[in-house]
Amino acid sequence: MLSCQLAVIGAGSAGCGAALAASRLGIDTVLVENYPRIGGISTFAGVNCYEPVAGATGISRLLFEEMRRNDPAGVGIYRMARHCAVPAGDEPPFPGAEQRINPAGRYEDTLCSHVEEREPRKAFLLRSGVIFEPELFCRTVEGMLAGSGCCRIRTGVAPAALDCRDGVLRRMVLTDGTRLEAARWIDCSGAVAAQCGCRMLFGREASGRFGESGAPKFPEPVLNGVSQIFRIRPAAGDAVEPLPAACWWAAQFPAACFTEYPNGDFNCNMLPTMSGLEFYALGTDAAQAELKRRVYAYWHYLQTGFPEFRRFRLHHIFPRPGCRDGYRVLCRGMLTERDILGGLGRQKRDEIIALCDHPLDFHGRGGGGRSGSLYGIPYHSLVPAGMKNLLVAGRMAGFSALAASSCRLSRTMLQLGEAAGTAAYLSLERREDFPVLPPGVVRELLRAGGVEL
Repeated sequence: MLSCQLAVIGAGSAGCGAALAASRLGIDTVLVENYPRIGGISTFAGVNCYEPVAGATGISRLLFEEMRRNDPAGVGIYRMARHCAVPAGDEPPFPGAEQRINPAGRYEDTLCSHVEEREPRKAFLLRSGVIFEPELFCRTVEGMLAGSGCCRIRTGVAPAALDCRDGVLRRMVLTDGTRLEAARWIDCSGAVAAQCGCRMLFGREASGRFGESGAPKFPEPVLNGVSQIFRIRPAAGDAVEPLPAACWWAAQFPAACFTEYPNGDFNCNMLPTMSGLEFYALGTDAAQAELKRRVYAYWHYLQTGFPEFRRFRLHHIFPRPGCRDGYRVLCRGMLTERDILGGLGRQKRDEIIALCDHPLDFHGRGGGGRSGSLYGIPYHSLVPAGMKNLLVAGRMAGFSALAASSCRLSRTMLQLGEAAGTAAYLSLERREDFPVLPPGVVRELLRAGGVEL
């Protein structure tokens, strides 16, 4: 038997944020992760390039500072160098966006997604973000959790069976047979909420469901695109690497984002590699085989069509796909397109527990568009309908499909996790269930911890 005050299921960005927040507040926490190491898509899928976004303060900033202290050469601030949409007159063609390390960059430079600038090229070139080595992220978070003295990590296991009655999750059995009991739970995987009987959402909702003008008239099985990220490394001489058999898959290849690591390697992210629905329809094994096949084809396309890539070699294909979309949980409060387009000025400020300014952004079918406004994510988007002692944090939280396309960034998920971990502490301290916990007290404690709201 394993008992604790708080169990966090899923150790991706949101789960790490939740465990860090709760354990630093002295809550006895167990963090459960199906993969052999924590970090989720930031470590196993290569999504270790944090895009610019508002609100990434609190634990997000602290984590950056700790990574830099642990290994200054393992984390850096990047800045946009060139973009195919706004080329300079003397630049050769380039297949997407290039982002390079800016030695003078500051973390504060990464806290704004949109830049007010009349000239599109200047606006693009002012965008900054964070890139880090995946192993450094793991070591840093694990060290911070160990330093709290309040968190136990269980990797390589997942929920197998639950005891949930009348909206109260009491215990679960893990895949290794361990029984886990907790007073409060945070689901950062979606699996717990689904097994508890929470209503799940998948694909784009009809416009009438949440009053969204940009949604389709009828529900559509459309998901945001999936990326298979790979890493390239500088080489001594020019060469085109051999193409494995049967790898051509597209008459026209997508653009990609190429972000420089501090050591000179590049993180390469096709936008996207596969549609989200195709990924789910193929199943995990077949989809991963096809994604790898497309990486080889894309790399050959880059080397044959753009001579500068002949100075690099394919170094690593990350083992896990980068999924931007999937099942979501119906919550007591749902973030919608209206919140994003209306901005913070039209929302109830006393409900807001995280900020974001990323645009509505679909990769693949559906396109996207920049909102140009700062908006907030409300506390009740973390509270599943019908549950009393369970929160959800991560991409499966209470978002419409359109809203999820905007608020899905990793540092925003870290912020949601921090809010959920903070709410768990307050729920235990005040002996109040999550649905009746006042959002204002969560906001107050978050701000005391350095979260800017």
